[in-house]
Amino acid sequence: MLTTAAAPHQRGVRIFAPNHMLKAEEYIRAIATSKLWFATSEVGEHASTRFYEVLFSGRCMLVCNRDLAAYAPLGFVEGKHMAMFGSPQEFEAKVYYYLSHEEERMTMVRNAREFVLSHHMWKHRAAEFVASVRLALANRSLANQRRLRRR
Repeated sequence: MLTTAAAPHQRGVRIFAPNHMLKAEEYIRAIATSKLWFATSEVGEHASTRFYEVLFSGRCMLVCNRDLAAYAPLGFVEGKHMAMFGSPQEFEAKVYYYLSHEEERMTMVRNAREFVLSHHMWKHRAAEFVASVRLALANRSLANQRRLRRR
């Protein structure tokens, strides 16, 4: 809940909060027409596809809970790739700050998009998968060789 006396729409902020699951076209339109996108923080070393879709689409991400442990392993940096907040007051302050500081918001948006393109595309996930399989096979081969030596 915003804490200022003026309602959000009176301060130039439109909050989109659907009460139903969005169809694909509605979802795409919602992202495409937003300047800022609110998201909850992730748990562990992953982020949902929505997280990447928003960053890739050129929108500024506001993430709650400031759970750096969830994003640091992925290479995302607060203030460089996304904005984070830890309270309703900080959320409100960041919304109005980034809406009124277009250049800073767009620098963060460009940084995030470039980072996603260079580190978080499907080709990167496929390469990680292949590396994991190769490592698992190498470890299995070593374990088999050790067992054979013991005989």
